[in-house]
Amino acid sequence: MTHLRSNALICLGANQESTAGQPAQTLVSALLNMPRKGLRVRAISRFYATPSFPDNSAPEFVNAAVSVETLLSPPEILNVLHQIEQRFGRLREQRWGQRTLDLDLIAVG
Repeated sequence: MTHLRSNALICLGANQESTAGQPAQTLVSALLNMPRKGLRVRAISRFYATPSFPDNSAPEFVNAAVSVETLLSPPEILNVLHQIEQRFGRLREQRWGQRTLDLDLIAVG
């Protein structure tokens, strides 16, 4: 099946050191990995800090949002995002836990 080119909005976040380094460097490295996986980066927000939730004594999160262009379907995009998370040491052990990298697919259209 041929997919039409679409745009996707992805949110990024991290509050733990990864193989790439500190959270901001992890986000940069994740963004650099996206084109190799079929996600062409079109625009990136500024990086910003948010308190950890629900444990606000944990390190703050570094967050950003990115707009990408892709031929991938939404399930394929989600699979790619999970691959990138795993590359940077993401473990899915606790809901709302600390993260080396969190990539959320927000919208596709």
